[in-house]
Amino acid sequence: HSAQGLVKPGSNQLVPAYLALADRLAPTALRYPGGTNSDFHHWRNGVGPYAQRRPNKTLEGKEEVIGLGTDEYLALCRRWKSEPLITVNLATGRAEDAAEWVRYTNRRAGDLPRVRYWEIGNEPYLEAHFKEARMTPGEYAQRVNAFIRAMKAVDPDIEAGVALRNDTLGGVESTPFKGFIDTVLKGVREPFEFAALHSSYFPVTFEKKESERDLFTATMAGVREMLDDMEATRAKLRVYHPGRRVKL
Repeated sequence: HSAQGLVKPGSNQLVPAYLALADRLAPTALRYPGGTNSDFHHWRNGVGPYAQRRPNKTLEGKEEVIGLGTDEYLALCRRWKSEPLITVNLATGRAEDAAEWVRYTNRRAGDLPRVRYWEIGNEPYLEAHFKEARMTPGEYAQRVNAFIRAMKAVDPDIEAGVALRNDTLGGVESTPFKGFIDTVLKGVREPFEFAALHSSYFPVTFEKKESERDLFTATMAGVREMLDDMEATRAKLRVYHPGRRVKL
């Protein structure tokens, strides 16, 4: 919630030395509010004066005040001309909350950038960190429909992204929910514009028993495996949503 040191503890002010380093990086896209943290992120807790913000749960199960809130995040996007991408809290949040977040970012005056890309949930193809965030692939698909409907009712020009994962990645089991991608693509009927594939941390390994040599050779094959995974995803999209152009 303090952007891993970018924000001074107990405030919403940026650390100048870290900001100078980030200025040199000038990322072309910024995802917010992170991965697993998005499953517990209630955006209203991170707006307004810092002293009035309520604590929010973290992936470690702690309670922290959000230092890098929505406005601070969008100010960084403006500073670096980064494309904003927000991941909404589908696990423990409501479709109405996500719709109001769209309204907050895209239907107000000011010079902060509007948000075009909205990722609907974070990695629902993995076991949830906390029981309150658990859901089946079918439940995920139904929630996606509700969220997209509510959010596009506020701003029909946003682009919604659905989290997808094939059963294997590089020959390794990559989800405990066999047939996840089929269930989700069958169940999602609302229009979506992109699919979020969190496959960049290749090689996938859950047992942590691989040798250094195995990990090295798998990493060297990573680019080819990513291409194969993307084509496998496109093939599934052609089956369940023919004629629709979906970005990855």
